[in-house]
Amino acid sequence: MCQQPPSAVSSPAVSGWAARVILTPACRRRHRRRRYTTCVEPQALEFLPVLRLPLLRGEEHDCPYLPDRTAAELFALPLGVDSGTYRRLMDLGFRRAGQVFYRPSCPGCRECAPIRVPVERFTPSRSQRRVLRRNHDLRVQIGPPVEDDRRYELYRRYQAWQHQGRMIEGREEFAAFFCGSPIDTIEMSYWLGERLVGVGIVDVCPGALSSVYFYSEPDFARRSLGVFSALCEMEECRRRGLAYWYVGFYIRDCRKMSYKARFRPHELLGPDGRWRQPS
Repeated sequence: MCQQPPSAVSSPAVSGWAARVILTPACRRRHRRRRYTTCVEPQALEFLPVLRLPLLRGEEHDCPYLPDRTAAELFALPLGVDSGTYRRLMDLGFRRAGQVFYRPSCPGCRECAPIRVPVERFTPSRSQRRVLRRNHDLRVQIGPPVEDDRRYELYRRYQAWQHQGRMIEGREEFAAFFCGSPIDTIEMSYWLGERLVGVGIVDVCPGALSSVYFYSEPDFARRSLGVFSALCEMEECRRRGLAYWYVGFYIRDCRKMSYKARFRPHELLGPDGRWRQPS
């Protein structure tokens, strides 16, 4: 069960203030891109009580994860959000997508559960150890996110294979989504010799790394590069002395999201705002 949205309070009047906000929600990850263009007046905003960040509710749309469901997102407008603030937002159920921070706020559904792994207690399973051995010949490079021809073409091949090309539509949007982070973000790239075979985007927060997105070479599907990148990100947590690896949302009945529970032990964020290890 996902965290219930905390109570929001009405925005105080802000005389003379209005903004035009363009939001591209997380549903772009599974379905054709949706774009919200909203003229926001002060009275239309809510505020997140704990952090006093302005919030905006997106319009309802078909759920990209579960059939016959309606989804909606609550967006935190990124006004002065740094890595420390984002860590607090993650503990309130929010995730980053490009320059937007969002969490599900779906009518009648709480299936999206934020999930994280306490890395010092994590032990790889037998199958995960096999993945490590299978990829012992890969080299991992860590640096700032890069936008170039090699990465863009790899991403396009991955999208055509994994999502039928229904996500980011052009080079400019690719650059903005992966390289336009408003917080501290790194890229972990995976190489077989001089061939780029995978790229992971990871946010760096106080006490934690947060996995944003990973794309890889379809020709290397048998290597389970997504699992390998997850293990490498947790190892990077250990190297930096960080306690948690945040993995986004777990959805029990969605195959593309339920795999995250295979990293054990893990914790889920409950409706009361507390992290607990499932029994």
